[in-house]
Amino acid sequence: MEKLEALRGAAFIIHFTYSKRAEAIVKEPQHGNTGMLQKQHFIGCQSPCTEWHYFPRSLTAGQYYNPYKAIEKFVACMTEPEWKNAISTITEYALRNDSINNEDYPCNVLTLRRRLLQLIEGCHLPDIRTNLPNHPNVKHKQKKIKK
Repeated sequence: MEKLEALRGAAFIIHFTYSKRAEAIVKEPQHGNTGMLQKQHFIGCQSPCTEWHYFPRSLTAGQYYNPYKAIEKFVACMTEPEWKNAISTITEYALRNDSINNEDYPCNVLTLRRRLLQLIEGCHLPDIRTNLPNHPNVKHKQKKIKK
């Protein structure tokens, strides 16, 4: 839950400081091709797992190509204090026998779940696409070797 809270904070910082990195956005293919099966766009490391384990299932096609759209949708759902309260309440209800359906949110519990999943996947993709040395979107600086 601490990591989810950190992602919530990061989403609002990214959104309100316009901290978007162009290399995190993948150009949408033309002529109806999806282009979503290029694993370098969503898998971060060498792993014995298949692409199926890593593929972002909660994002729309538009959010897959531009993950900042998922962050924008998350921020538009509720204000930062409302999200902070919602995450706290979700944590509390996870440990109780009562139903979370009794809580009053601007959107329903299933929408909360979807927005949180989109937030997680939407924050994962820019990290993969901007920080991995072997990703095609990352610009590499040539190191000069001194003789």
